[in-house]
This record gives sequence, structure tokens and C-alpha cells, in this order.
Amino acid sequence: MRTLVGAGGALLLVLALAAATVLLLRATTSAEDDARREAFVQTARQGVLNLTNIRHQTAAEDVQNLLDGSSGTFAEEFGAGKDSYIQVVQQAQVDSAGTIEASALERLDDNTGVVLVASSAKVSNSSSPQPEDRSYRLRVTVVDDGGRMTVSKVDFVP
Repeated sequence: MRTLVGAGGALLLVLALAAATVLLLRATTSAEDDARREAFVQTARQGVLNLTNIRHQTAAEDVQNLLDGSSGTFAEEFGAGKDSYIQVVQQAQVDSAGTIEASALERLDDNTGVVLVASSAKVSNSSSPQPEDRSYRLRVTVVDDGGRMTVSKVDFVP
């Protein structure tokens, strides 16, 4: 009888340890997944901040900062017109101070995440020195290229 009780107790102990191990592995995986999702969202948020914060005095540096965090279609298209963009910002004395209102992960695949970002900005220029409020809704595609996350596409959502 003692042997049977001892064997039952040992079996319960093994089952409890197995259950604890499974729960710990799930918690670790869940925390890693949460951190990965958050990294995609934070990259998109920073990309939108880089896009909506520009000052005519630092336009070239602001644009370079934006391009440093970009890749793919966005980097190609924005990079191709960067000199014209900088010139317009400087000549019109554009200043834009953007903030993020909300963001959410729409979709996540192997190395690509799509993030919805709502942003606002106070924008002024030489013909309108009083800052005007602007609101933007964007769909931002972020790619993870070996641990380096960049904004690869930005679409304005109507």
C-alpha cells in the first residue's frame, strides 16, 4: 500500500513539474511574441514621428533621419525626391511638430508587420505663420531584416 501511495505521489509530482514547465514555456513564448509585436508598432510610430516632425532650419538632417529608418518602396520613392522636398521645406519655411495619437498592429507575417497609426501635427509656413492642426491616418509597413526594423511603405488612409 505504501509503495502504491509513494508511486502515486511521485506521479503527481512529475505531472505537476511537467505542467509547470509547459506553462513557463507558454509564458516565455507569449512574452517574446508581445515584445516582437511591440517592436513593429514602435518602429512604425517612430517612422511617422520622423515623417511629421520637420523644421526648415534642419530639413536636410530631418530627411536623412527619416531615410535612415526606411527601406524598400518608401526609401526609394522618398529618397528620389528628397532634394526637391528639402528645397520646398526650406523656401516655404515649413515647420511641422507631429505627435502620435494612436497605433495598432493590423497584421504580422514572418518578417513584415502592418501598423495603423493616427497622428496629428501643428504645421506652419511662411504664408501661414500661425500653426494649423493637421490629422493623418497612415498604414505603415515595417520589415524586419535580420533584427533591423525599417519602414518600407507608408500609405495615407482616407
